[in-house]
Amino acid sequence: MVLKNPSSVALFVYFGVWVALAIGTSILYAVRRDAAFRMRWYARISLLMSVTIAVFMFLVFPQWQVLIFIIIFGGLITYLNLTKTTICKSCGRIIQPAQLIHQAKFCPHCGGETVRSKIFQGNQGAGSGNHV
Repeated sequence: MVLKNPSSVALFVYFGVWVALAIGTSILYAVRRDAAFRMRWYARISLLMSVTIAVFMFLVFPQWQVLIFIIIFGGLITYLNLTKTTICKSCGRIIQPAQLIHQAKFCPHCGGETVRSKIFQGNQGAGSGNHV
């Protein structure tokens, strides 16, 4: 199979990268089941995957209309994914919302409290708060 068109090569590479990311994150989440890891890394990994998909979509279809589509709809999907998905503090299960309006307060699997993943979590150590 010879791919001579640059956009078809990019499309072929896109699907390969997408499958590799999907398999890689599935294995990562299967190996690392602890809640702290998932709370810290879920949003970052989701953002990386969204940006990767957007870049390859633009490489396959390099028109400005596609770029506008990617920014608007890809940005909306990524925003909703990052802000509405919760993670159980107890079992580490990632919970996708059944409705976009309501977030799960408790895990349907174990009943534990859920929190949103944060992209940039600083050191939140105990202290007096008077840091210089």
